[in-house]
Amino acid sequence: MVSVAQPCPEPIVDRIQSRKRMPALDGLRAISIALVLLGHLSGTRGFPKLDLARYVGDYANLGVTMFFVISGYLISTLLVEESQRFGNISLRLFYTRRVLRLFPAFLLFALFLVIVQQAGWIRLNPGDLTAALTYTVNFRSHSSWYIGHLWSLSVEEQFYLLWPALLAIAGCQRSGKIAVGVLLLSPAARLGAMLLHLPGAIFPCVADSLACGCLLALCGDRLLRQPGYRRLIAWKYFLPVAVTVIFGCNWTRQYVIGVALGVSVINLVFAVLIHRCVVFQSATTRFLTLPPLVGVGVLSYSLYLWQQFFLNQHSSWAVCQFPTNLFLAIGAATASYYCVERPLNELRRKLRRRGAAVFGV
Repeated sequence: MVSVAQPCPEPIVDRIQSRKRMPALDGLRAISIALVLLGHLSGTRGFPKLDLARYVGDYANLGVTMFFVISGYLISTLLVEESQRFGNISLRLFYTRRVLRLFPAFLLFALFLVIVQQAGWIRLNPGDLTAALTYTVNFRSHSSWYIGHLWSLSVEEQFYLLWPALLAIAGCQRSGKIAVGVLLLSPAARLGAMLLHLPGAIFPCVADSLACGCLLALCGDRLLRQPGYRRLIAWKYFLPVAVTVIFGCNWTRQYVIGVALGVSVINLVFAVLIHRCVVFQSATTRFLTLPPLVGVGVLSYSLYLWQQFFLNQHSSWAVCQFPTNLFLAIGAATASYYCVERPLNELRRKLRRRGAAVFGV
């Protein structure tokens, strides 16, 4: 159980969940990918004309921001628990699990792009495949549509290279201080990128989303010992207020103040929202753990990979027309998950259970 100092205000004392299993995160991933899908469906042939972005900002990008905070929290939680259990962090084991989790499905998608390009059905920009395969798409300004979404996976891979090594070498306390520094410096990085006309997705510009999740994993137990924080996450109006603040700040991202500070507020509110869903049993948590949502969350990585090809508002192909495009994206993602990801996930779980013996943790 999550350690909470007593006395603990009602009704939270009986609603704290185990940190070992966080099914609500799959539900949150489902909402994140739904925002991305909805944002990319808008403008495709046959899809109803919506003007949501006018009122809430770029909600597809908001879904990616939510993914980043979740990723920072989940990866850091697993690494901290490994350190507590074995006394250190095996980077070799971590990177092996990441390779098995991410690379096969990614390489399948990349191979598909190569095949359809060789067939003359699409045209990639020079350097697209190199940037995709080296996870440097976020440093490019002129990627084609078909790999444009891989900027976020590039950010994730750069995070995987830096953060686990930092935790393993510097420890939690020093790493936490560095994460705080990232939170403070990223707004300035975003402003600098705007002024210098640099790609807005270069790592320093978006690293604070990941850092928020990391800090939540490092400081979550201490936060739960604060009566004011426990009252906040137990507040019955927390969810509507949090959603209003998130979409309101997302709308301001079209302005300089929103780029600099609005994103920071979104990250912090997302982190608290995620923490509430993980530790506090509520109607929201029960909704997030409904099987359909969990199922979509499990498919979220494959869905994110494949949706870009089919949800193309610049294409007149029949496969890019709604609702065919959505069904094809879901079908491709499902095939990728069950034929590629799921079999290798079993191996990942075995590696996690046998990590001490296999990798000398």
